[in-house]
Amino acid sequence: MAWPRLLASLQFLPVQQVQPRLFSSNATAEVDLAALIARSQLAIRYHDAFTYHSALSLLHYLQGIDTRSSLYARRQSLEESIDEARIALAGAPLQPDLWLLMLQSGVQLFMPADELVADFRMAIWAGRVEPTHVMTRLQMGFLLLPQLDEEGLSLLRDQVLLAWNSKRHELLSALRKGQLNRSKINQLMAATHPDVVQEMEETLGPVTL
Repeated sequence: MAWPRLLASLQFLPVQQVQPRLFSSNATAEVDLAALIARSQLAIRYHDAFTYHSALSLLHYLQGIDTRSSLYARRQSLEESIDEARIALAGAPLQPDLWLLMLQSGVQLFMPADELVADFRMAIWAGRVEPTHVMTRLQMGFLLLPQLDEEGLSLLRDQVLLAWNSKRHELLSALRKGQLNRSKINQLMAATHPDVVQEMEETLGPVTL
């Protein structure tokens, strides 16, 4: 067993080395995604580990959002990203970034709303206070707002509070840029957290329609 694991690790090493760069806005232009995908797939053939599937999911997702590719190729890549994410999450479900990645892929593929809501919940349950992707979770949550039940709304409120308390600068920036809708945040938070609504108004001024 040691030899296949070593071969897998050696194949995967270049992927591991560039993984921090994969979250940059220029990732698809800076790295050879096809070569990294091939290495990850070969690593899996040597030794099937959830970490390799997690990496494959991200690599396929990056291919899927590359506007230089055809719509068909992008759709196929997003579907493959979801498939790899499901394999990885079956072995290690506490990966909030991977649940979020699956949600983002599903949104672009217009998957059924109940599946998207389930992925949104898991993206929070798997790491409720994980701050790295809280802004993306908020964007996805408000996109799904009409489909959320009371439990989903409670989770979304929780994420607004997390962003307000730990990522306030980013939240305010997203509101000013129109990346998040302040009226929807006010409607969500007014009954349960009027203090947050008031603080936002003191910082940003009254809501203008």
